[in-house]
Amino acid sequence: MRILSCLYFLLLFTFSLNAQVLDPVKWSTSYEHVEGDEFDLIFTAKIQEGWTIYSQYLESDDGPVRTSFNFDPGAFETVGETAEEGPKKEDYDKLFNMNFIKFYKNTNITQRVKATDLSQPISGYLEYMTCDDSKCLPPTEVDFSFKLDKKKSNPKTVENSVKAEKNKASNIADNAQQASSPVTEQLDNQLALQPEASEAIIAPANDGLLEPV
Repeated sequence: MRILSCLYFLLLFTFSLNAQVLDPVKWSTSYEHVEGDEFDLIFTAKIQEGWTIYSQYLESDDGPVRTSFNFDPGAFETVGETAEEGPKKEDYDKLFNMNFIKFYKNTNITQRVKATDLSQPISGYLEYMTCDDSKCLPPTEVDFSFKLDKKKSNPKTVENSVKAEKNKASNIADNAQQASSPVTEQLDNQLALQPEASEAIIAPANDGLLEPV
């Protein structure tokens, strides 16, 4: 059965060799702090229309390459199984005599971990295979790395915090300007009254200095 599987996918790969380079799946990562030392590592696959990736949970390895996540040794441990979320299809394939679970469009795959040392990143690589109705691309490996921080979960959260600080500083500046306005007006009024007195005092002095000897 495994030989038959390899021949089947070899034909699909050969069919696509002459085609232009395709990259129908884009991966991105993020994380969320759950509580204590636990974090959710989130892998997001953006899949082009017409393409699919395969679930981790297939009936056997005698079929397409399942999506898998391989972690480097580090100061953490996984908690529970990896959860998959997104639009999916379940198909029965007579050639392999097994059910396929395929994901399409946007798919999130989450692995909870318990980190014991946040100074050490959590790294590794994921492997997946993608197919459309006529061909499959060879299995692809994608490296990943997470630098965890309990104070930060997603880039959006950090961005919103920066904006809040900018708004706060702007409000403080506005309040300071409003508070200084009465003082500024008072000084302007005092200065407006001084030119005539200045001329009365300075003019005689200027006449005396400029008088011919």
